[in-house]
Amino acid sequence: MKTSLLLILFASPFLSAGEFSPGNIPADAQWYLHADVEKLRDTTMGKTIINAAKKEHGQTLSDAEIFLGFDLIRDVADVSLFGNGKHDNAAFIIQGKINRRHLESMIVDADQYQSNLYQGEKIHSWRDKGKGQNAAFHGDTLVVVSEQPELIMLTLDVLAKRKPHLESDKKIPGSSVMMGTANIEALDLPVDKGSKMLKKAQSLSASLTEVDNHLRANFVVSTKEEKTATRLQKIAEGLVAFGMMAEPDLEELNIEHGSSVTGNQVSMHLTIPVEEALAILGRIK
Repeated sequence: MKTSLLLILFASPFLSAGEFSPGNIPADAQWYLHADVEKLRDTTMGKTIINAAKKEHGQTLSDAEIFLGFDLIRDVADVSLFGNGKHDNAAFIIQGKINRRHLESMIVDADQYQSNLYQGEKIHSWRDKGKGQNAAFHGDTLVVVSEQPELIMLTLDVLAKRKPHLESDKKIPGSSVMMGTANIEALDLPVDKGSKMLKKAQSLSASLTEVDNHLRANFVVSTKEEKTATRLQKIAEGLVAFGMMAEPDLEELNIEHGSSVTGNQVSMHLTIPVEEALAILGRIK
C-alpha cells in the first residue's frame, strides 16, 4: 500500500505545480507537460477547481498530507512530466516543500528496496505491483521519479549541469497556466490510421491561459510542408464546426475560435468564458 500511495504525488500535477523551469528538463526530451499552479491559484478557473477538489476529495487530500508529510496543493511548487519518446518512458520532476526525510523513510520501507550511487547522489529503487520504480532527490526541495533509471540519471546530470537542459519554447506565452510540447516525429506511436495522420505533423505546442475571466487555448503545429499545414487547418476548422453541429448547446456559448497558416506552421486558438467552460466540465462529469 505504501508504494502505491507514493504515486499519489503524480496523480495531481495540475493542482500542484509552480513556475515552469525548463532548466530542469533534459535538452533531448521529446515531449513535456507542465502546469503552473502559482498562476492557476489566482485565476477564476483555478480557484473553482481547487475548491471543488477540497470539497469532493477533502478526506483523500487530508490522508495524502498525513501520509506524504506535505500538502499536495499548498506545498508543491513545481511539477513537470517529460519523456524520451519511447513508449511508457517518462519521468516526473517535483519541487517544493516535499519533506524529503519523510518521503525517503517511506521509500526505504517499500518492497524490494535497494539503492545505488550515481555521481555521488543516491538513486532509490523499489517494486510496486510488479513494476520497478526509481527516485532521486536533488537537495531537499526536488525529487525526480521514473520507472526508467536512465531517465533519473539523465535528470541528475542536467540538474548538476553535466548535460544541457531544455530551452524555453517561444511559441508558449509566458502567462500560461498549463503548457506542453511534443516532437511528433520522435514519438514511438502505434501503427494505426490516427497515428499516421498525427505523423504528418513534426511538432506540437499547446498552452492554456486565463485572461479577463476567459480561457484561451493556443496550439501551434509545425509540418514538413506548407500544404500539409493548410490541410490541418481545414481539418481543425471542420472538427470545430462538426462539434457545434453535433452539440447544439455549444452554439449558444460565447466561444471564439480561429486559425492561421504561416509557411509550414498552423496556429489555432479557442477562447471561452470561464463560467461556460466550467459548465461544460460539469456536464462532462
